[in-house]
Amino acid sequence: YYTYVDEQGEHSVTGYMTNEAPVKSVIERLNRTGTRLDEIVVICSEEVQRKVNAKYLWMEEKKLPSGKTLVQVTHLEYYKEIVNDFAEHLNQGYRDKPIQYYEIPIPDDTESDDIATAVVSAANKVMADRKDVNLYIDFNGGQRYIAFMILSIANLMKIRNVNICDIMTMNYNMQKEKVTPIQSLKHVFETMDLVAGVNEYIHYGRIKMLKNYFADCKNEGIKTILNDMECFANNMQLCRTETVFKGKETLRRELEAYISNYKKEGQHTDIFETLFFYVVKDILDGYQGLLEGDIPEIVQWCVDKDFVQQALTFYVERMPIYFWDNGIFKPSEQEEEEYKNYLKNGKEAAEKIKLGKEEVAEEEKGWAEAYKQHYKNGNDKYNWMIRYVKYCLRAGEPQKQSFVKRWMECEKNGRATSILQREKLRKVLEDYSELKDQRNATNHASNEKTV
Repeated sequence: YYTYVDEQGEHSVTGYMTNEAPVKSVIERLNRTGTRLDEIVVICSEEVQRKVNAKYLWMEEKKLPSGKTLVQVTHLEYYKEIVNDFAEHLNQGYRDKPIQYYEIPIPDDTESDDIATAVVSAANKVMADRKDVNLYIDFNGGQRYIAFMILSIANLMKIRNVNICDIMTMNYNMQKEKVTPIQSLKHVFETMDLVAGVNEYIHYGRIKMLKNYFADCKNEGIKTILNDMECFANNMQLCRTETVFKGKETLRRELEAYISNYKKEGQHTDIFETLFFYVVKDILDGYQGLLEGDIPEIVQWCVDKDFVQQALTFYVERMPIYFWDNGIFKPSEQEEEEYKNYLKNGKEAAEKIKLGKEEVAEEEKGWAEAYKQHYKNGNDKYNWMIRYVKYCLRAGEPQKQSFVKRWMECEKNGRATSILQREKLRKVLEDYSELKDQRNATNHASNEKTV
């Protein structure tokens, strides 16, 4: 006797041959949902196509539904007859439309080429002329390395609209009173998706496979973290640097808190919680440069992942902030004060115009217009370096200059300061300007300067 569990509880089936009980359990499960098993693809060794060898007396006496004894048929003939009889007694529809069998031969003494040929042939038969397939895999019997290759091929089949409903094995180690449980290996099989999902998130910034793996997870905390990881990854893909910087510390704390809480709570029985614990550690390691680093580490992280557009965008939009914060290129005290007043006046004037409740002076209109044209809702420190020092000129400063000349002039006339010697500063600013041009070129595919 064998037992299996589905949504409606525990059930039992009988079986003599190794592969008999699992297929009966599938037929029963499908029948409860109003569906049926249409086809069985069998990889058949030479041995199962020979007559049954009667090792025991009962085998010589056992009668099949056809009236033949067990020793009068091959292993394969016995399997088909018993399965068909079981299905027909369960549902008359199987008598009118029997299960179709497809036999894939394989030698008893197999080489790697034989195994590959048989497994690929079986997979092709499963997918032949079908758009959507619900597949159940019986992991029992036969050579173990054939079964492992079937699982590997099944992973590829998933991208061809094959839904792996279950993978079954019989656990004889848990046999009690001659009753053996039929257990599902689906979670074990899906750990392949888990590994692939972690790699996908760490190396490509996509989370679809991870979310699919944890779709049945009941832990709301894990679901929240996955949603936050998805938002973070999407913002990375879209090069939303400001949002990424605001969110990276939050995400890091969230992941670290899960590890800490998991250890405090002690023993865990939920497979999703246990596996997510290991996933989080890998993600923290893989995202360390991004989640813990400043802009140089973040740019390097992007370069290491081949995220070229993200690396350029982070460098261009965040390096001026890094320059300011680290004294590499920043406004003098007087310049910073004037810049703060410029922002304050511009914002206030723009708000007054927007509300339309107060009369706005011509000077205020000028502040608001300059603010709207030059500020463009960017970061204050970025806009000082990229827009303010270029458009808000002092007396005697030439209007048309390259960025590098303008920046160097600001340093020379006291509007900006730097901890670097002048020539080294020039080289830093030249490198920044060149990469800024490259970033702009990548944003315009038709630009001949694109590299």
